[in-house]
Amino acid sequence: MSYFPVVIQLENKKCVVVGGGQVAYNKALSLLEAGGLVTVVAPEIQGKFRELEKQIGSRLKFVNREVREKDLLEATLVVAATNQESVNQEVVNLCETAGIIVNNAGCKSNQGVQFTSIVRRGPITIGISTGGTSPLLAKKIKKMVEDSMPNYMGELALNLQQSRAYIIQNIQNQDQRKEAFSRLLEIAISKEGCISSGDVEDLVLTLIGGEAYDKN
Repeated sequence: MSYFPVVIQLENKKCVVVGGGQVAYNKALSLLEAGGLVTVVAPEIQGKFRELEKQIGSRLKFVNREVREKDLLEATLVVAATNQESVNQEVVNLCETAGIIVNNAGCKSNQGVQFTSIVRRGPITIGISTGGTSPLLAKKIKKMVEDSMPNYMGELALNLQQSRAYIIQNIQNQDQRKEAFSRLLEIAISKEGCISSGDVEDLVLTLIGGEAYDKN
């Protein structure tokens, strides 16, 4: 079975986790780290959920009963993570009927979407999946990526974003723009993510050959 990787923006979006055990906790934590507004639906929940609530506040809510269809409405993403296959399947069926993205955490056939092992560096997000064949291998690959990716990559991405608008404003030629972005990336990597306004101005001036440009 093949999968297509996508990135979902969950900032301030409703997410529902059905289940109150360790798997549900792990899924809820991942969604909260992505900025989601998480509702956990379960008759009983682990004590660590309450500890997490103290840290997260109103972004984490609980519904202490069996799941109902209305709990899932208007959710951007739902996770079925109970220890009962029949309940998980019911949640999947309800979501598929309603057109809601759903992850069945307890199903080996990986119905719906999968969660990946995630590496984050600021705005950079790398998701690693083995298609459900080996979670242990996914963790191993994650560790390899973390060890090989410099910590400054997040700062580098943000600095490149800030410099991009200046380059677009001052360089009209598309080929020169591409060259500017390429050179700026090399400069930033050589300086471990740091880019000064002088670096960008000098680069623009070099590429446009002294033509007038906006230093403001």
